[in-house]
Amino acid sequence: MEKREIKHRVFDDEEETMWTVDGLEWTIQGMRISFVRSYPPHYNDAMPHRWEYCASDKLMQYTGLKDTSEAKNEIYEGDIVRVTNDFGDKTIHEIKYCIDSHYPAFDLVPDLDCDSNSLSYIMVGCGCETIEVIGNIYENKELLDV
Repeated sequence: MEKREIKHRVFDDEEETMWTVDGLEWTIQGMRISFVRSYPPHYNDAMPHRWEYCASDKLMQYTGLKDTSEAKNEIYEGDIVRVTNDFGDKTIHEIKYCIDSHYPAFDLVPDLDCDSNSLSYIMVGCGCETIEVIGNIYENKELLDV
């Protein structure tokens, strides 16, 4: 059985930057999100990498899946994806962890018209759909308006 890789990323509102999360730390005040920031060599030769902490609540989990594009992009909660069916019709969706609707799974919002989890339906090849990450809800929210 293959292990699912558990990874996160976070959107930092102050710097308007997406960071790969290197650690989650729980304190009395709540969760602290940490990441390693790399600086260019001319910035600080003695310490090119430094731990930073982020207070953002925009933490996103890796679904364990990759899109069907040639790049095989990792799919994270909060990603915006384009689904193309076998007729060439394209639809835009957000990847969401659906715990708020008492459905603890990653799925597409809005969902596809199928009898199961739309994301699973695509990824196991039940349909002829392809899925491609085209952005995320923090840096490319306008894509959801299309």
